[in-house]
Amino acid sequence: MATRIKKLIDLIEGEEFPHLHADQSLTVALERMGAEGLDALPVVSRADVHKLEGIVALQDVMKLYGFVVPNTSERERVDLPLSAT
Repeated sequence: MATRIKKLIDLIEGEEFPHLHADQSLTVALERMGAEGLDALPVVSRADVHKLEGIVALQDVMKLYGFVVPNTSERERVDLPLSAT
């Protein structure tokens, strides 16, 4: 069974769509990406959610924390430890 890959452009109609604000943590970003099945989220203005301020991509966050991320075209699952202990 093939998993349909969601595209952000399909989700941003109207005022309610998955997004982040610049003052939210990477933890919030990762939780939201996981809940929505996305590998990137737009960072938008609190005053106007249609004003793009940036993008947080899962691959960039994983690299920041030192995890090797497979090519996104492969769509492989990356198993990560929940703690360093």
